[in-house]
Amino acid sequence: MNTSLSSWLVIFVALFAASLPFVTERIFGLISINTERRKSAGLRLLASAGVISLKSKSRKSTWRYLFEYVGLTLLKTSTKKSAWMRLVELIVLYFVVGALGFFLESNAGNRFEQKWEFFAVTACLFMVLAFPGFVFRYLLKSQKN
Repeated sequence: MNTSLSSWLVIFVALFAASLPFVTERIFGLISINTERRKSAGLRLLASAGVISLKSKSRKSTWRYLFEYVGLTLLKTSTKKSAWMRLVELIVLYFVVGALGFFLESNAGNRFEQKWEFFAVTACLFMVLAFPGFVFRYLLKSQKN
């Protein structure tokens, strides 16, 4: 793969990866946020800690009701990603695209040493590439309602 093709590949992957957190409600476009699974996971966590017993379903004690209520409300989340989750996902995808760029650069020949200026500029460029997804998620959605 020549240098020009690998450079364009990194640019297109960066454009896709930067917009991905804002376009879909799935984490990294793959993992769905399922509220019901999180609720049952909270109960299983309390059961594995020995706090409640999931085997006796015929009679429930007040403690079990209490821990079920606490487990359900602490782990209750909406099915939409929060802005913080989108930001964390954006940072992780920045490093994934950077690793792809470093891999392609090392395959082309000698990898150049990068200093902090390079990372500052590429982080700003990655945020600029995320702007179309941000506009789609937060600005265009509010105009439709």
